[in-house]
Amino acid sequence: MFSLLKLNTSIFGKGFIIPFFMYLCGSVYCSAQIKTFDVGDFLLNNDRVIENCKLGYMTYGSLNADKSNAILFTTWYGGTSKDLEPYIGPERMLDTSKYFVIVIDAFGNGISSSPSNSLTQGNDLFPEFTIKDMVRAQYVLLTKHLNINHLYAVTGISMGGIQTYQWMASYPEFFDKAVPILGSPKLSSYDFLVFDILKRVMKSTSHSNTDATKTALMLEYLLGFTPRYRIKETPAEEYEDFVRNIEAQSSQYNIYDLHSQINSIYNFCIDDDSCNDQNTFQIEAFNGEGFTVIADQDHLLSPNSSRVLAKRMNTEILVLDSDCGHYAFSCEIEKISKAVGQFLDKK
Repeated sequence: MFSLLKLNTSIFGKGFIIPFFMYLCGSVYCSAQIKTFDVGDFLLNNDRVIENCKLGYMTYGSLNADKSNAILFTTWYGGTSKDLEPYIGPERMLDTSKYFVIVIDAFGNGISSSPSNSLTQGNDLFPEFTIKDMVRAQYVLLTKHLNINHLYAVTGISMGGIQTYQWMASYPEFFDKAVPILGSPKLSSYDFLVFDILKRVMKSTSHSNTDATKTALMLEYLLGFTPRYRIKETPAEEYEDFVRNIEAQSSQYNIYDLHSQINSIYNFCIDDDSCNDQNTFQIEAFNGEGFTVIADQDHLLSPNSSRVLAKRMNTEILVLDSDCGHYAFSCEIEKISKAVGQFLDKK
């Protein structure tokens, strides 16, 4: 959810190690730069318009001659294309010696059009958008700007996993492989409760007050990890330092941006039919191969719907059992990267 890969390891806990960071920027893909695609006025599903819409994106690796090796990597909640670099590169989850990786920044992340960077619709004037709007804008960038009319795969983590499911429903013939990681094709009542609380926290104080962001981030730490993890990694006598580190991190986020994306998750619905029927997912049109990653102890996005859909579609599934809960995407990065890499390489 939040871009925790930015955080000092003291917030995760003394024993937490983020693999790959020690040599991250010695690699060739660190030279990648954020590019911008000017979409123009973008009509949303609610008939409102994002004026002078822009999408940020980054590319890694080389597109082959027949354009058959392109992979879309979607961003998580509060995160940017830069935050996904630990998963991209030679011998990583998305191997840039084999694949052309395109990371597109989601609306509301401060890079693509967002409440914080709009010149004409700033802050609470920015129109509400949906996950479906994010995906449709990505489709426009790929087809109209990069001239890519078919992808090898679509993947994403957390909110990126939700976008992956939306891709399966909206453009089922546009790609061959889907890899949703710790996402959900349908929110449960528990998920609604979590995101409703986060929405209310962000609206409960003045948007200029960073306390709302701090409190929201504290809630994510409460729900994102198991109690056993937090008790083990943060001794009680170090709690105040733990909270100060969260406060320092929260200052990097814009409350309007965070609220806009949390709202898109809360309102997520693949289509109207799937919203009204708990047993309907509306992804049946996707005939490609799937590989699903879930965490049994995920208390930020319940894994139940992903598990049910994977079984129904007979897709491969990796089940993580980790006290990192939702943030197993970082704690278990090596296990995830190996499994996803093998799935992508399988022809």
